[in-house]
Amino acid sequence: MKKITLTIFTLILSYAFWAQNSTGPIVLSPSLGYVAQLDISSSLVTLNLIGPSNGYLALGFGVTNMINNGDCVIYTEDEAGASLRDSSFNGNTSTPSMDTQQDWTIIENTITDGTRRIIATRALDTGNTDDYVFTETMDNIVLTWAHRPGIFGLGYHGAATRGATTSSITLSAPQFDTKPELSVYPNPSRDLINVSTSNLSNTKVDLEVYSVLGQKVYSETLNGSSSIINTSQWNSGIYLVKLSSLSGNVEVLKRFVKL
Repeated sequence: MKKITLTIFTLILSYAFWAQNSTGPIVLSPSLGYVAQLDISSSLVTLNLIGPSNGYLALGFGVTNMINNGDCVIYTEDEAGASLRDSSFNGNTSTPSMDTQQDWTIIENTITDGTRRIIATRALDTGNTDDYVFTETMDNIVLTWAHRPGIFGLGYHGAATRGATTSSITLSAPQFDTKPELSVYPNPSRDLINVSTSNLSNTKVDLEVYSVLGQKVYSETLNGSSSIINTSQWNSGIYLVKLSSLSGNVEVLKRFVKL
């Protein structure tokens, strides 16, 4: 499997007027399209998960495997509905125990062509001794992950759909206090994408597209409000469209999926 760089392009899934610390997108598994991102503000940590929609998605904080104990969160579904279970490893390979106190709040849970996107938040320090404590000053984090293809019931995930990684955490650039009007469609796309924006229509901007590995695959200077890009020769996967003003003080980003 190709070795990937952990510090890659910045994926912004929400916008704020202040700066925040972020891991940027962490590619947990290129073959599964499993990506995580942690954004840390003064009071909240925001978790973004993108992965297969057909089974549970699990992420552990501060440990490299289940036998090291530690805090974890598991997206699963049962007859009661969908949930993001705040859980703890048991120091062995048994099913993680669900915490008495559930601290994660799901903000978004959507599916596009078999890819699930989850956005959830919790306090940096919940006061629960079972929970990982995030801080504004932390500069890296160890993550362990797993996915169980085709099954939401908690159980063995298989050796090929688990792993661990370490990601740096850096200060992201200040963004907007309102979401810019940037459109990338169709999304997902197979051959062509249309990129359009109304709020930058009177400004020359640099248009760039990056692969999930952080490689620039396209660039142009956009003089109007829209552009059509031929993606037919690109590999399937997740890409990031980046629009930035020539002065560098305006930046808009959008994710899309190439089929």
